[in-house]
This record gives sequence, C-alpha cells and structure tokens, in this order.
Amino acid sequence: MRIAAAIALALTLSPAHAEGNKDTYTFQRTVGEPLQAAPARRDPVQLYVEANVTETLYHELAHALIDVLDLPVYGPEEFAADTFAIVLMNRLHDDATVQRMAGDVARNYWLFAEGAGRHRDDLALWDVHAPDLQRYYNFACLMYGADTEERAELVDLFDLPEPRARTCDDEYELAARSWNAVIDGLSTDAPGNTIRLDWVLDEDDHLTTFVRSEVARLNTEMVLPRTVNVSVIPCGESNAFYDPDMLEIQICTELGEELARTAR
Repeated sequence: MRIAAAIALALTLSPAHAEGNKDTYTFQRTVGEPLQAAPARRDPVQLYVEANVTETLYHELAHALIDVLDLPVYGPEEFAADTFAIVLMNRLHDDATVQRMAGDVARNYWLFAEGAGRHRDDLALWDVHAPDLQRYYNFACLMYGADTEERAELVDLFDLPEPRARTCDDEYELAARSWNAVIDGLSTDAPGNTIRLDWVLDEDDHLTTFVRSEVARLNTEMVLPRTVNVSVIPCGESNAFYDPDMLEIQICTELGEELARTAR
C-alpha cells in the first residue's frame, strides 16, 4: 500500500529516526576539549508512544478548554479538538520534533483506518469522531499547511491528494488564528500550575513520566481559570477521556500499552 510505504519512509527520514549518520557513532571533539560520546539514540517504541500520547493529551485538553472557558464551537467538537492538538503541537515543539511526531501520529491513524475496513457498514459514521482515514488526511493536511515550504515532502510522504494540498496552508492559518487567540489569552499569566497530575497507577513508568513532563510543559504555556487534573490510570479500554464533572483528563494505561505493541 502506497500510503503505508510512505509513512514508513517518513519515519525513516524524520530527524528522530535519521540519527544513524557518521556523527552518531563516532566521538566528536574540538581542539582542547576531551572526547565526548554522541547522544544516545531514543527508543523508537517510546518515541511512538510519546508522539501519540502528546496528540491525545492535547486533544483532550481542547475538550477541557471548551468546557472550562465555555468556548463557542462552530462545528463538531471532536473536529475542533483534533485541530487544537495540531496547532498546539506546532506551537510547543520545534519543527524537527513536530515532523517526527507527525510521522508517528499519522501512522497510528492509518493503521486504525486499515483495521476499520472500507465498507460503509464497517465504519461508525454515526460517531461524533470522524472516521480514522478522514482524521488521517485532516492531520496530514494541517501538518503540511503549518509550513508548506519546509514540509513540502509531506505531500508525497502522506499521499496527500493535490486538490487538498492546495488548501492546506489556508486551513492551517484559520485553525492557528482561531486557537492561538485562545491560547494567547491563557498565556498572559503563565507559567502556572492549573493543570495538575492527579491519580496515577505507577509513578515511575514511562507513560506516567512522560505525561508528567507534558503537564509541566503545558503549565509553562497557559494558566486556566479552573484547575484541570490529569490522571494516568487503568480504564478497562485503550482510550482517553475528558470528564467535565470531575474536570479531569484520563489517559488510560491501556492506551500506552496498545501504542507500544503497535510500534513494535
């Protein structure tokens, strides 16, 4: 399948997966400095988990912001949350990191779409979420549209149809203008501590450690009018939720486990 091959190529070429050059495996020094080893390469399974948990956490944060700020949403809330996640990824992370994460997140959407089937009876078209294949193309378009000059290769890598690619810069500009206005309003008093890690199953496992670091990152960027808790707990399913009654984002430990299995 062309798209699957393209995603595999994207993962190979993205900065985090393209570290196997000469400098990675040799020592570097300048005159008068001792030999220093190159940074250790990150585990690609952990990177895959982190990319998709980042996108998921930001998506659920969008639901929290819509709730806490009583934001008007013109269209399906799930579409708005997907868009927010992409805008925030581009806002909080450098371009190399975003492009590496984009390959992992796009791959996950594509694999879910492959598993869902193609016949309309196989698709939950009644669901509030868009079908995974549509979410894949929306994600690819907005990631490309965020910087069409520097990310031109994403059109081919993600098999983005040319008629859609022509609109991606305008789509991202509108999305960024809409959501950045909200984030700018929350960043005035930042940093803060209004996003709080709450219940966790294991303080020291990779998923909890990573979510804790992302909570800290979010607190440097925004201060919310009410505290929103984030828990990393078993849910009985691979998923994530925002509970408006508890003002709580729940990242299910099963999600981290499934992502790790998918990446292997």
